[in-house]
Amino acid sequence: MKNIFLLIMAIVFMPLMFAKDKNAIFSIGKPDGCAGEFKFFRGLDDLFFQYSYGERKYRNLDKTYEFFKNPPTFVVGKSKDSDWSFIHPIYNCSWDGKNNAPTTFKIEFNKPKTKAKQLYLKIGIADTTPQNAIGLKITLNGKELAVKRDFYRSRKYQGTLAYHKGAKNTPAKPYVLPIKIEDFKDGKNVLELTGVAPEKIRSNSIFWLVYDFIELSKSKNYPNIPDYQATLLNRAIKAIGGEEVIFCVTGSTRGGHWYENIGRLCQDDTDHPQIQSRQGQESFSRMGGRLVRFNLRTGEYKILLEDDRGGMRDAHMHYDGKKVLFSYRKGDSSNYNLYEIDVDGKNLTKLPMDTGSNDVEPCYLPNDDIMYVSDRMNRTVQCWMSPTLNLHRFFRKEKVVVCMSGNPDVDNTPTVLRDGRVLYMRWDYNHRNQNVFHHLWSINPDGSNNTIFYGNVYPGGVFINARQLPDGEDIIFTLMPGHGRRNNQGSIAKLSPPFDPSDPFAFKFIEAPHRRYRYFEPIPLKDNLILTCDAQNIIIMDTNGIQITIPVPVALFNSTAPEQRTHHIAYEKIYPGGKTYMLMRSVVPIMKRPRESIKPDMADYSKKTAQVFLQDVYEGRNMKGVKRGSIKKLLITRVQPATVNYHGGYGPTGFQGTFALEEVVGTVPVYEDGSAFFEVPAMVGIAFSALEENGTCVKRMMSSTNFAPGTQTSCIGCHEQRTAAPIRKQKLPMAYRKGVSKIEPLKNAKNIIDYTRDIQPLINKYCLECHNPKKPTAGVILSFGVGFEHITPRLVLQICDMCNSDYNRWGNRPPYSFGSGASKLARFSEGKHHNKKFSDEDMAILKAWLDCGSPHISSYAAKGAGFPMLNRMRTRLNIVGHIPEIAKAQSNACSKCHFNKHTRGGAGRSFEYDFCTVMRVKTPKGKLRTLKFPVQGLYDYSNPENSVALIVPLAKSAGGSAENNGKAHPVVFKDKNDPNYKLMLAGVQKAAKILDEKNPSIVSKNFRPSFGYIQQMKKCKILPENWNPKKPLNLYQIDNSYFRWQEKNVYKKVR
Repeated sequence: MKNIFLLIMAIVFMPLMFAKDKNAIFSIGKPDGCAGEFKFFRGLDDLFFQYSYGERKYRNLDKTYEFFKNPPTFVVGKSKDSDWSFIHPIYNCSWDGKNNAPTTFKIEFNKPKTKAKQLYLKIGIADTTPQNAIGLKITLNGKELAVKRDFYRSRKYQGTLAYHKGAKNTPAKPYVLPIKIEDFKDGKNVLELTGVAPEKIRSNSIFWLVYDFIELSKSKNYPNIPDYQATLLNRAIKAIGGEEVIFCVTGSTRGGHWYENIGRLCQDDTDHPQIQSRQGQESFSRMGGRLVRFNLRTGEYKILLEDDRGGMRDAHMHYDGKKVLFSYRKGDSSNYNLYEIDVDGKNLTKLPMDTGSNDVEPCYLPNDDIMYVSDRMNRTVQCWMSPTLNLHRFFRKEKVVVCMSGNPDVDNTPTVLRDGRVLYMRWDYNHRNQNVFHHLWSINPDGSNNTIFYGNVYPGGVFINARQLPDGEDIIFTLMPGHGRRNNQGSIAKLSPPFDPSDPFAFKFIEAPHRRYRYFEPIPLKDNLILTCDAQNIIIMDTNGIQITIPVPVALFNSTAPEQRTHHIAYEKIYPGGKTYMLMRSVVPIMKRPRESIKPDMADYSKKTAQVFLQDVYEGRNMKGVKRGSIKKLLITRVQPATVNYHGGYGPTGFQGTFALEEVVGTVPVYEDGSAFFEVPAMVGIAFSALEENGTCVKRMMSSTNFAPGTQTSCIGCHEQRTAAPIRKQKLPMAYRKGVSKIEPLKNAKNIIDYTRDIQPLINKYCLECHNPKKPTAGVILSFGVGFEHITPRLVLQICDMCNSDYNRWGNRPPYSFGSGASKLARFSEGKHHNKKFSDEDMAILKAWLDCGSPHISSYAAKGAGFPMLNRMRTRLNIVGHIPEIAKAQSNACSKCHFNKHTRGGAGRSFEYDFCTVMRVKTPKGKLRTLKFPVQGLYDYSNPENSVALIVPLAKSAGGSAENNGKAHPVVFKDKNDPNYKLMLAGVQKAAKILDEKNPSIVSKNFRPSFGYIQQMKKCKILPENWNPKKPLNLYQIDNSYFRWQEKNVYKKVR
């Protein structure tokens, strides 16, 4: 009855509240702190998430360029409120198309019939950008009356109403301008409002104002407009059903990336002090932590848990509102574990997932199981030195943890949607750029139906901490720019279903640009409200970005721990580091909430495979030009996680091609109607390539996914449109009629195809006759050699553009543009190069290698090992050091021709500062040609006498390729007794010996992985704790043991 009474009262009195003032000569809009009745322009925030390589451009949806070029005059008595522009561009508003020329709005009206001696112009402003120096010049019939600036007091502006239609805000200070009646002329009058920019502005500043109302009146009384911002606290308390929240206070992370917040960086054992100072650093701080209960209205608080050296993070409230789930690193320990505690601080309980790993970012499932992320699988980020967090589920009754993700890289922040799916962030750069694809995926709680929820097509941003509004379908999430920020700090954005997951315009920023990238873990509340925080304040905002700040006592941020620095302090003068600091995160309301739908678990974890049905491989994005019937099979590869890494690049496993290594599982048939039905390995990263009959790649999946055991998954086509429905077919697909296909392995191929072991023998067999140091046809030398930091022939193939990988591009390539579909080497293998045709089996191995990204060394054991030059966290470490014999021989024999402007320290180092040097060679037709050869391949540290720098300048009569007839490289060494030849050979032999003692090459019988790799194998119990890190290991066998360990440990019983 009470609600019905309030509704009746609102119906009766609302018109009176906004009735036209009887003293008004004219009025435009209602004085309510809102511009909803005016003409709105969509998409003014299009450019807020624009990258030079992105697709988010200004769309000009509502013809703003045309409108603001010559704004229509508002004619009183004829024009409607909806004809008046809600926004007035002042400066640098790219959407007005005026190149910063002033914009003038005009109001035309007849002289009022009144006996009053003066009238009053009232201008209500609903919002402005954060600059009080902007203003309006007010002109009547060509006479300037005033210039009004400083609309808001106490920084009440929000800078957000330009981007949210119908949004409300606390209005600006009342502005009333008296105008003498004689300033009006008989008949038509024109009032002009012209935007005025500040005198001092930054070039990138944007200035505008949003109107609330405009009124010319006989009365100077300004309407009483409610303070909208003042309503937010009470609304939030009502939505929560109480006044209290819980939050964590903790030290900021020490790493520079968003994911560098747990564990340690990979370790190594070198004699380089600067490198050693960086190895094994902790990515978390030890400044202490607090779990705090706080009253929003009174500011009173209670510390529920405190640890001077520990850390607390990731608070998550239970459905009953009586206990909190959170991550806690105790005292001097190094691992975060999951705990529960009552909201009154009692009954602190450690959950039983004690696996010696970091377990963070948990959320309750509706059956009280827990979804979280963990580094339990002992994986390392492929392009950095940090542990990888992957999606896990704790089955509470069964006391089992299961890794739900085959992602070789990072998963973050799982939460539950109302329909029971789990929404999470997945970093996904299989054969794509590593810095720009960290977007939203969804998965069923049993690990099935792992698919993209939003993004993963257009590059840019980290989409994390996503949650659904409790009384709506919208998704609120944190958007960090570029490649993310420390502590998961970013902007708040909103997705409003229905949306195309590939649409770059599907989301909107909530807060204003001047407040961008400052918030942590937003929690949606009822009534379109959001609870969040910045580093030291609680923030309550609505979904239009209007917000209030509730300060938290400074005493809560005190720390007694010693000062700590970020990782960047290790970069010394180049990258001076900053201090870590105490901050607040994870504000959660103490409240009950309904459980989401429970999705039944369909997975059978006793099984090892899943089934996949493909309706029509020819249906999909970017499939133009593919002839129906051309695709005969799918290549299935298993994307394997990295064990260790020591820098931000792909080497030495990849070479401008791939970060992750892939096992070739085999092929399955695609039938004439484009359908396929087959088994795949479960719970591991899987990728597909569509192949022609001869194994040529038509289209490659530049992503990966995983399938739950015992489940069936179907897809429409090859990268189908994400809004597409299944295709109506007259007949049952052929693949269904044929039954489930088993995977057919490649003949005579290893699971992981390696260049040195598997491809170089093919090069030797088919190519070396013409492309060796003694016969360097066309300047291409493909004989095997271990160069400074590459396998020499693999480097040469890359320089000659033979492989065609997709390093650092955006994926979704056109057909026949990747791997064997575009590779010159693949065409040559088919007999299109001097009729040298590979056998079918050899060609299949070559093409599979190309379609896996043509890896350089197919073993993670080679990370940080096996070459004279090693990369270590932005430092290059030369294992063999300076070899004076080589330098002297270069100076004596080579510098005359190979000296260049980059040479430092004399001509003896002339090869060391250019990637390539010049080589004169014969073409197959006997003509002389000048080409570039990679200097990194001049010396062979595995077989010094085969070094290109020794053979090419050596006289042909002495076993080299040099001639003095102008048809080849001139003779520099007459024979092997030449003093400079002997000196250079001695230098290379010396370097090879040093390498074999300190860091044996990948082809040496003495090869041993890096210290960090050995530590990881010990952690997995693949190697015993007392293993001697100097003892040789087979790099392929040890990697295979790690991959099999991954499969065995997906499912783990806990105590």
